[in-house]
Amino acid sequence: MARNNRLNIQTDLEYLSTGETTRKFTIPSWPYLLWDNDTWRKKVFFNEFMREYNQGNEEGYMSVLKKVWCEHNTVCRGKKRRMLTLDILLDKCFDNCPCCNSELWYGRCYNALEEKKSRDHKPSIDRLDPNREYTDDNTWVICTTCNTHKNNAANPDRLRVIADVWEKQIAIKDASHR
Repeated sequence: MARNNRLNIQTDLEYLSTGETTRKFTIPSWPYLLWDNDTWRKKVFFNEFMREYNQGNEEGYMSVLKKVWCEHNTVCRGKKRRMLTLDILLDKCFDNCPCCNSELWYGRCYNALEEKKSRDHKPSIDRLDPNREYTDDNTWVICTTCNTHKNNAANPDRLRVIADVWEKQIAIKDASHR
């Protein structure tokens, strides 16, 4: 099981891709560029990542991180998610969340300085119809924050109603403060 180092270590996304840091941080305890069974899942993923990384192919090594993420979220997440096809899920792994456009980080080793920021970057498998199973045609990949927002909504209309009422309440509050 992966350890959550978010609370006891600060890392930087730039460290993985460049080896350089953009701000003061602690060198990560996760072995990004070393073989570690729990982080990489399969030696073939690590070898492919290092090959692309050493060639400076950012698109290539980011693709490998997506493969590792998909492997973890299909095979390792119980029988409900084993119905998902790895290749189909990989095709749904976009660089940005389709809902809020925040950049998604598929590396399992990302530790954000703030929990909220980490949730905005963490991809999540979501069911389009919450009453159906995790299947290839009923899932998409969005950020954890957007998934949480729509978590209990049975359909998009429910979220629209909430948003409309929320906007009205803000307008009432603003009008009362004038």
